[in-house]
Amino acid sequence: MTPSPCTRRFRMLHALLLVASFGLGISQALAGTEPVKPALTNSASYTGEAFRDLTGGARRGVACEGLLTISLDGDLAKLAGWKGSRFHLSAIDPHGTSPTQRYVHDVNGISNIDAYDTPRLEEAWVEIEPASSLNLRLGQLLADTEFFTADTAALFLNSGFGAPPVVSLNFPAPDYPVAAPGIRARYSRGDAFSLQAALFTGNPGDPAIDNHHGVHWQLGRDDGLLALLEAAWKPACRCLHSSTVKAGLFYHTGGHNLPPTAGGYALLDQPIWSPASRCDASDGLHGFVRLAAAPIENPAAPLYADAGLNFKGPLAGRGNDVAGLAASTTLLQDQRTHRGEGPYAHPQETVFEATYKAVLHTRFSLQPDVQYILHPGGDRLHNALVAGIRGVLTFP
Repeated sequence: MTPSPCTRRFRMLHALLLVASFGLGISQALAGTEPVKPALTNSASYTGEAFRDLTGGARRGVACEGLLTISLDGDLAKLAGWKGSRFHLSAIDPHGTSPTQRYVHDVNGISNIDAYDTPRLEEAWVEIEPASSLNLRLGQLLADTEFFTADTAALFLNSGFGAPPVVSLNFPAPDYPVAAPGIRARYSRGDAFSLQAALFTGNPGDPAIDNHHGVHWQLGRDDGLLALLEAAWKPACRCLHSSTVKAGLFYHTGGHNLPPTAGGYALLDQPIWSPASRCDASDGLHGFVRLAAAPIENPAAPLYADAGLNFKGPLAGRGNDVAGLAASTTLLQDQRTHRGEGPYAHPQETVFEATYKAVLHTRFSLQPDVQYILHPGGDRLHNALVAGIRGVLTFP
């Protein structure tokens, strides 16, 4: 993954913004007081990780990656008098060696920060609330920040637990690391029910080919459109805990020799047990299960399912740590014969992941992670065992 010639300049800018964020946090700490919430806020984080292919896959070896993220948020009520409005800008700089491309050759992706090595604009949007129950967002958006996902699944590092492969593998989708122009509308009735819909341009581009820095918007007629619809329901708290149920639909109109793609998904995100025995308790055992399908002719990934368990506060005195176990399976459609590559040796890829996030400071965490991949990429490769560790540092 060869960076663009302007990568050095972008990274210098990111470093300056990171230093500025750090300086803001230090100045607030020295002041000893919490300032009034300003009209503009900035933040930054750095994620670094290393994965080793211990056995299986295409070859053995160690891959190291990093991701710098910076963001700026503005309260438009304070800046321009637009009540209930705000804006958001974010940029990312992924860099390093991909464990998937270099060693494992799996379909889903060992790491959810894996991306082509160029700094790029990520999201840039304005949000308004014309009514207390209605929220609109317009600009360059990522679909997987608001659709598809279970909160409990966010702990896991394999990319499959984010945007499901029936979306990310079947058509160009606005998910990490490439956003797309779009609009999202959400109707809410308190915390109990919400209905949101979004419309995106159908081709966010490929960061390795035609959208290196996230600013090459492809709006041609042949690029198509992507429509999303999702309902979320939180039943009233009874007995111990309250769950979250989501169901959604997606439709891509196709284009550039891609056929139209339609499908849906459903998920359950469920607190199971807490030592406090309270509905609002965040510690204890949580679980999720998700199913996604694209029941059309010859999709690359027609079916996907995953499930997992998290335990927050598993050790005495470590109340913020989280341990997790999860598994996923992706059904792979035998399309490769049309490209002369031969059939899949195995029509599915299955992932098992065990992880432990140790929160060492409010701004720093370490996360050991182990993944076992059955039939990487559906090819004639040995099952892969991969171990790694991730560190995350946030400012301010």
